[in-house]
Amino acid sequence: MKEDICTIPISEIFDESDGCPFCRLRKKLETRALDYISGAAMMEPDIRIKTNEKGFCEKHYAGLVSCGKRLPVALMLQSHCNEIRFSLFGGNASAKKKAEKARGFHDGCYVCDSVDFNFRNLTVQFTRMYKQDEDFRKAFTQQPQLCVPHYADLLAVGEKELDKRTFAKLEADCDLMLARTLKEEYDRISAFCKSFDYNSEIVPDGKAIEKMIEVL
Repeated sequence: MKEDICTIPISEIFDESDGCPFCRLRKKLETRALDYISGAAMMEPDIRIKTNEKGFCEKHYAGLVSCGKRLPVALMLQSHCNEIRFSLFGGNASAKKKAEKARGFHDGCYVCDSVDFNFRNLTVQFTRMYKQDEDFRKAFTQQPQLCVPHYADLLAVGEKELDKRTFAKLEADCDLMLARTLKEEYDRISAFCKSFDYNSEIVPDGKAIEKMIEVL
């Protein structure tokens, strides 16, 4: 398949081989979104309007601070704080209405929304590449893992975007990959549990729990 601006992000992910490819994709999207929003974008009026309204979740506030660009983050916090103040206390809203507004500010996140939007689009692009390119299908099935959440995402998008025959193939591949992943992690975590038996000679895998959590 000839690569273009739409296929390159997916191809790059499948050039690597470590864990779930869609976890890697989502992580890259998050990193790019954080770098973008903490850079020149924070001075763009349309971006500031959205960040003032939505703010960020706790995870992505921490991510913005860890980027090392504290002044842009501080400026966004300043204007977001004002947005909350004026929204809650700028009129004569009832306690119920103020509570709804407050929850809305707490639940929103500009980075989450951006990542979700781009991830959905790239998942659709994945299904198109899967349908058209046999080598790409092979590269997908040779990935070492597929996690439970992204298994669900692929089936949901694939059923919507693909013809029945191609979707049946994708479903079978995803089933195989997830079953293999869960078996490997079950064996790993079982060995970890057995290593605590006083008769056991198994050396405990210190990362067994974290690896299991990653696929769930």
